[in-house]
Amino acid sequence: MATLPKFIKFYNWFEGMMLDVIPGYSKYKTELENKISPKPDNRTPVLVHAPMGDKPGLLIDEKATSSVVFFPSTTNALEGEVLVVDNKIIQKIDIDAKSLLGIMKKQGKGLPVS
Repeated sequence: MATLPKFIKFYNWFEGMMLDVIPGYSKYKTELENKISPKPDNRTPVLVHAPMGDKPGLLIDEKATSSVVFFPSTTNALEGEVLVVDNKIIQKIDIDAKSLLGIMKKQGKGLPVS
């Protein structure tokens, strides 16, 4: 009869094979895990003032003079770009991260702007 350590070893081997064989397996696994047991998203939604206009993003890490901001893609909230920006051009907005990601999927419709 299989013991738990043997099962865990087999599971890790099998998942490693899946990562090698199926393109995007880790992305699909993460999405499925989030749908099964969603974790609270504690990131802070922000608007970053840029020359072309304000860009919505999620504050990842805030330091004294600059911060790390993630700008999610409109089609997939797990994809996007990460920039280090000056704190002077960041404005926090009063919605939660889940709401901002939903707004991004609707191409910005419902974004609280003044």
